[in-house]
Amino acid sequence: EASEDLAPTAAAPVEPGFISELLPSGMKVSILSDPNHPIVATQMWVQVGSAHEANQELGFAHLFEHMMFAATPTRERGEYARFHTRIGGRRNAYTSYDETVYELTVPNDDDIVETGLDILEDWLSFATIDPDEVEAERGIVLDEWRSRSQTSNGRVFDEFAEFHLAGSAYDGKSPIGGREAIESI
Repeated sequence: EASEDLAPTAAAPVEPGFISELLPSGMKVSILSDPNHPIVATQMWVQVGSAHEANQELGFAHLFEHMMFAATPTRERGEYARFHTRIGGRRNAYTSYDETVYELTVPNDDDIVETGLDILEDWLSFATIDPDEVEAERGIVLDEWRSRSQTSNGRVFDEFAEFHLAGSAYDGKSPIGGREAIESI
């Protein structure tokens, strides 16, 4: 018999206006409505990061993250950036050990939100891997790698990661990748 001290704690209260559903496709959709913030912020979490990559693939998830913002068959290069500049929105992404996250924030206007959702659909369904774009983004990723690996902050982080991650599934799996792998992708 469990004592009261060991009894499970009650679930944390759910925010008012929070909805979460699992779609038949397996995509989980969570919505938090807040009338005090006139924006729609979306995040698409893909459960693939550097811990899922073989050593010769390190950096692929990060490079692919960059490719998602390039172009699709429905939108030309630069169109995403022009859209966000025009509406005052924001797009960003990051790759970690366990996931790659794409973020899109737009004003809460029906037409703009619809376009934003169309953009997310483009990223999910129609991303293209154009060799010229890969070369352009490879250079950007290598610049990010250099700025991280060749600065004092980057070297301190690398030492910290080496110490704390040694022997784990994350050992040697830097999300940004390594120079050799980035150059060979």
